[in-house]
Amino acid sequence: MSEFHVHQYVQSSNGFGIAGRKKKQPNHFLLFSKELREHVPKGLKIRASQLNKFAGYLWKEKMTEEQRDIWKTRSQREQLTPEDKELTDHVRKNAARSCANRLKLNWSI
Repeated sequence: MSEFHVHQYVQSSNGFGIAGRKKKQPNHFLLFSKELREHVPKGLKIRASQLNKFAGYLWKEKMTEEQRDIWKTRSQREQLTPEDKELTDHVRKNAARSCANRLKLNWSI
């Protein structure tokens, strides 16, 4: 059985998570609440099957609708090919630049 090794805790604007390594998913990431994060020691080894059950429990019982939407978006992005990711990033950067330029124009008027 494969194991999930906790390497670090990740805090982002939308919640907390653990980053670790799993044989077939080297950058697996799981969101969870601050209380759960504080009770999971760094370096913990979790069986992959247990991790999946735990993730299912968090998804159904603990995550808010907003966290689920963020996770769905992140998962969809990870499934893109490198070329699609590059295109998506390019579109996002251009949209951000365009928005920033519009704001500058509005301030100068």
